[in-house]
Amino acid sequence: MTVQLPVLVWTVICFCLFALILHFMLFKPLLSHMDRRSEKIARAKEKKREREEALAAAGEALARFRAGEEEHLRALAQAETEAAGKEAKALTDEAERRRGEAVGNAASEFGKEREKLGILLAGREDEFAAALAGALTESLPGPGNTKTGGD
Repeated sequence: MTVQLPVLVWTVICFCLFALILHFMLFKPLLSHMDRRSEKIARAKEKKREREEALAAAGEALARFRAGEEEHLRALAQAETEAAGKEAKALTDEAERRRGEAVGNAASEFGKEREKLGILLAGREDEFAAALAGALTESLPGPGNTKTGGD
């Protein structure tokens, strides 16, 4: 077997042409596609990291909001309790005032009725004294008393 120089030259030329064709038609597009894909993956990872940070920030904001809402509800409940206490005290004070007025009115009415009764009785003192004396003398044992069976 002998090495033929023209065949060797043509083989080297064909190989170089084949390598150039593969470089421009296959390797270069394939490498650019892989670079674009790597960039796309890197952007997706960056977006994911940003979303996770935003989600964490939103979680913290939600926790602060909930804590603020709970504090607001506690303050509201305390204000309602205080308002109810004030209203109960006002109602108690009003009831006490009305009871005092009712007692005062009753005492005043009692005094007026006592005065009326005193006026009515003032003119009849002699009659009551005579009736009382008669009742006492009848209940005592003695010669003039027929009810006691003295004779």
